Amino acid sequence: MKDIKETRERINEIDKKMVKLFEERMAEAKEVFLYKRENNLPIFDKEREDEVLSRNSELIENKEYLKYYEEFMENLMNTSKKYQEELKRIDETPRSSSLKIIHVNTDKEYDILVGKNILKNFDKFTHINRKVLLVTDENIPRKYAKSIEKESKELFYYVIKPGEKSKNIDNYKAILELMTNNHFSRKDVVIALGGGVVGDLAGFAASTYMRGIDFYNIPTSLLAMVDSSIGGKCAIDFLGIKNIVGSFYQPNKVIIDIDTLKTLPKRELYAGLAEAFKMALCFDKELAALILRDPNIIDNIDKVIVSSINIKKRVVEEDTYESGLRKVLNYGHTVGHAIEAIESPKILHGEAVALGMLYASSKEVCKLINLFIAKYSLPKPKELDKQKIMEFIRHDKKSSQDRIDFIYLNSATNFEIKNITLKELEDRL
Repeated sequence: MKDIKETRERINEIDKKMVKLFEERMAEAKEVFLYKRENNLPIFDKEREDEVLSRNSELIENKEYLKYYEEFMENLMNTSKKYQEELKRIDETPRSSSLKIIHVNTDKEYDILVGKNILKNFDKFTHINRKVLLVTDENIPRKYAKSIEKESKELFYYVIKPGEKSKNIDNYKAILELMTNNHFSRKDVVIALGGGVVGDLAGFAASTYMRGIDFYNIPTSLLAMVDSSIGGKCAIDFLGIKNIVGSFYQPNKVIIDIDTLKTLPKRELYAGLAEAFKMALCFDKELAALILRDPNIIDNIDKVIVSSINIKKRVVEEDTYESGLRKVLNYGHTVGHAIEAIESPKILHGEAVALGMLYASSKEVCKLINLFIAKYSLPKPKELDKQKIMEFIRHDKKSSQDRIDFIYLNSATNFEIKNITLKELEDRL
């Protein structure tokens, strides 16, 4: 009998060869698709599949493996068909000048689609002919779900009340119960249609049900479009602590229809703009200038969204699990999250972040932040209750052994990640 280590090394070598052969086979599958497209032929050809399976099965010498080989080949052919169907969907996608496709490559690759009125073509971008759980909130117009209803095999709704308080363990549990009671499998899908709260809750449920099922995110708030829908962070609040229970779980696709912002109140739009301004101050002076100087930023909101996504894409591709550069995206959040927790629901997340940035910036940067606050009518700074603020910060995920990673901006795009004591932070307040 061979040594187990030697056997595993042999399996590893065989797997390497199979990877190369798989890539070659998929490349040929693409050529087959191109031929079928040119000649208007269907993707599925049962006669051809039966012939391939029959011919290759005869080559199996050890008949003990035969049924496993047939199952392997069926799965392989299904994978090829799935790939060809995806190529067909992309090929048929309306190529309007407004549609932009941003490819994200982290531990899982996916596309972010940005365009106007693209939800009506939802079926062109996704494959959801299966059970679908659509998580949304009471404020989201039902018309946005029409194309999802049309495409899904069986659709279940879970509707929450708007606001951070809905991101709780009770809603999380209810979503899991709904999926379990309706026999959702790993082949089914969860779709988030709404703002950051909906995306966080739905994404976390998708990441934990059966150890992870497919997840599509359709953000309808500016805050979610530029920030929370990208990068894979999803979580719920617990014991009054924001995002304390969660995971990193990348979506299969993010679909951003800019037209959904038309129903968004101006205050929420400007609060979302604060997150874009945060990223711009850290990484993109041109975007920061556009947000500060444009007399009607709504006319350029698509540019703000795409630029913000590209900033975050670069950051999360370099540091998916927030061990280095991605920490910079927490600029303004250490104090901002505490302000939000104390003042909620009177203050929105983006508004709290804008205030939080003032405690993490030089005088030069504070001038820019105050200009932003004034231009977009965000809440003005006021004296903080230091004791309450520090109580929330001690529970911050970035806090460890009375120290915390604190992002400080010396000037636009000139940031530092400082590891400071909680006492130093308290003195800063």
